[in-house]
Amino acid sequence: MRKYKFKVVKSRNNRSCMINGNSKFSLLYEKDQNVYAPEGTLGIMVFKTRINAVMWMHGWCLGTNIRWKIKRVIPIGRGKVPKEISRHITTEDLEDFYCSDYGLEKACLSEPIPETICYPGVFVID
Repeated sequence: MRKYKFKVVKSRNNRSCMINGNSKFSLLYEKDQNVYAPEGTLGIMVFKTRINAVMWMHGWCLGTNIRWKIKRVIPIGRGKVPKEISRHITTEDLEDFYCSDYGLEKACLSEPIPETICYPGVFVID
């Protein structure tokens, strides 16, 4: 059995936490379901430990009314640690990021959160 990883999702609808729910990049994470990343993306971003997920949530939620929760997932496929991710999270920005062969301005790129790993898919435990 593989070790659990941890995915942060929106509390109200179990969707990807940082992306508009109407976006093609917004995935639904329901219990006992396989979820696969859209073709051509970095993959499903998860944290190696619950502590890393909690620390990330506290950093983003500080001073806001954002409500997220952490779900345990089992990775599907081989994980990769991304070197750069998009700093912006709108559908249009993500499309530009994925269509540009990472040729975006440095201002649009960001280092991933430590202990983040991307998988082609996950099986949702919670």
